Amino acid sequence: MAKKKSKIQLVLRGHKIGLTDIWPDVQESCTGFNGKVHWSCKSLEEAQRDYAAYLRWESLSPDKATMPLTLQHAKNIVNKFKENPGYGNWAPELAKRLELGLVPYGGAGDEPTKPVKPKPVTAPKPKPKPLPNKVVLEAQCGSAGVDSVILRRKVSPHGAPVNQSITVVDMPSGERMPRKQTHLALALSDLTTRELDGLCGPVEVVMFKGSGLDMMIRYAPSWVANDWQNSQHRPIANLDLVKPAYEPYLTLKDRVTFTVVDASSVDEQTEVEDESIPF
Repeated sequence: MAKKKSKIQLVLRGHKIGLTDIWPDVQESCTGFNGKVHWSCKSLEEAQRDYAAYLRWESLSPDKATMPLTLQHAKNIVNKFKENPGYGNWAPELAKRLELGLVPYGGAGDEPTKPVKPKPVTAPKPKPKPLPNKVVLEAQCGSAGVDSVILRRKVSPHGAPVNQSITVVDMPSGERMPRKQTHLALALSDLTTRELDGLCGPVEVVMFKGSGLDMMIRYAPSWVANDWQNSQHRPIANLDLVKPAYEPYLTLKDRVTFTVVDASSVDEQTEVEDESIPF
């Protein structure tokens, strides 16, 4: 089988230009060149006619040898000058350029390709986690015939109510108000502890000014310092309830917000001396 004849490549814009029948040379010349222009011809004679037409156009001005070209623009020039052999100036020394072999170009586009810096990858900003709901516990001590309850309210971070429930606190029958208040304080401490064990959101305990829990929090530090005795050096009343209610408070105070509010059901007894408080 006859060996297939190689096509002749005409390179007009590349690191090297001219005529060649070696395709790897064309690839090396055009790789990384900004504005490469080349095409293949069926024979050396056809390639030489195309190149000669281009060189006549190039001879019109020194700037044309280095100006950028597109493939279509270059082919239009070659066709025009082939149709009009009288166009341009043909010098004898140009004939040497029609020989096979690529020569350095050095015109526009023959600059080292600058490496493209990769754009920094910016990690997406994490979406802010939604704020948890808050649980508000409010103890209300009942009088004769009225239940003592703990009101549990869940509110959104913006203060909107989510839901609420009521827990009735069982009181031993016949208890006087001081022990009722202490029972309620103990139940509130227990419920607060259970809320913290099962909740990741904040907890607020609301207590009325003068209530059992309010009085206990205000006076218990001095009782502890005095070995659970009041200012008269007597054991405080209802120690069996006060101490179990106060001990959880010591672990809760740094995790819970305690809020004291005034209430119409609380009278002037809120400012009594500690020996007169209900303990």
